[in-house]
Amino acid sequence: MGYTGPRLYLGSGVTTIRTTGSRAPYAEINLKDAIDHGSRRAAHPSHRAIHHGRAGRRRDGDREFSRAARRFVAYWAAEGATWIKAYTDIRRADLGAAIQEAHRRGIKVTGHLCR
Repeated sequence: MGYTGPRLYLGSGVTTIRTTGSRAPYAEINLKDAIDHGSRRAAHPSHRAIHHGRAGRRRDGDREFSRAARRFVAYWAAEGATWIKAYTDIRRADLGAAIQEAHRRGIKVTGHLCR
């Protein structure tokens, strides 16, 4: 789907899609880079997701996960991600840390935060 999906979307008139989380983040980053450089025509994807289990383990009373969330966002922003998605199990303080880091790096955050 990394090749055909974005082309089918574009063929249907969809120019930008926001996948809000990816199983193949580097494939999406490479696709965006190819689109931006004119070597590929497809709908633009977005990138990586963050949740409590992905960026690290939390110990109550410390800031380990908030630091891990910041590092997670910093890493994917440096790799070329333009969106980060947060999932329901992220805690408010950790989400705040991720959002601050994302905005500091000029990328956006979206969430599936059904609380």
